Amino acid sequence: MDFRTEIFPQAAARPIGHQSAIVSVGSCFAERMGDRLRHYKFRLLQNPFGIIFHPQPLIAPLRAALAQDASFAQDLFQHEGRWRGLAFHSKLSHHDRAFLEVMIAGALQATRNALLQADLVILTLGSAIGFWHKDSERIVANCHKLPQQDFELRMSRVADLKMDVDAFLTVLFAVNPKVQVLLTVSPVRHLRSGIVDNAASKAILRALSQELTEDHERVHYFPAWELLMDDLRDYRFYGRDLSHPTDVAEDYVWEKFSACWLGAGARETNAALDGVFRDLAHRAVDAKSDAHQLFLQKLRERIDRLRPLVDLDLELREVEERLGLR
Repeated sequence: MDFRTEIFPQAAARPIGHQSAIVSVGSCFAERMGDRLRHYKFRLLQNPFGIIFHPQPLIAPLRAALAQDASFAQDLFQHEGRWRGLAFHSKLSHHDRAFLEVMIAGALQATRNALLQADLVILTLGSAIGFWHKDSERIVANCHKLPQQDFELRMSRVADLKMDVDAFLTVLFAVNPKVQVLLTVSPVRHLRSGIVDNAASKAILRALSQELTEDHERVHYFPAWELLMDDLRDYRFYGRDLSHPTDVAEDYVWEKFSACWLGAGARETNAALDGVFRDLAHRAVDAKSDAHQLFLQKLRERIDRLRPLVDLDLELREVEERLGLR
């Protein structure tokens, strides 16, 4: 007798490896999954414009990067002693306007370069409910604690979102013939809008993803939302705020992602890296003992064998320092 509906996502036809170039943007869940890719030494550009939940402000800087449109830098304002932009998370802010303009230009250029070379672009959609800025008449990435009366909350329609994402995909596929796009709906629950509106919001994002995968051969969907809602399906997999998945839930989603989107070689390399990281964390009672020095020497040899696959320069330096070689 089965007591849960386990989900087995479809295996990717072109899985990624450690030499693949990846761009991951979107919600805070994209940040957490991106951190895992970075932990395992994948080539990754992660949220260059900060965490963004709504598809429209998420796509806007990506489109601007491909078009080499720097107009975002003209839309800055000063608030609480720092220059900011409604198009970006507060991660992109500074007390000096000129320095912020340089930051924005750098983020746009880095994003353009990454998109042109990417093997996989991951878009994690967080919410279809956005902050509509009344003066500029658009949904913004972040309200930056500006007066509440400057904004109103709006639920976007699938057709409007699809038009913006389609415009981005058309250009992306034209300039990068090899790239694949992976959509996912964040399992983070946005409860400030209420459970009913959160459900409607996620349904819109899921419908948007479905239409995009049907229309574009190179667009795929990974069921992060469904893994929490229909597979794990238990509040114990959410934190005390009942909104954010626990570490255990994130581990489960990562395992499912690895099984279908990482190639066999990449999974083997990750397993070897787990052993390296575990042994690096080991601290001996007598660091100068012959036994521990032999342990470190063997660890150094394992790191050397992995270096053609991933960047382990920092780990090698640490081991060699402990061996007294630096």
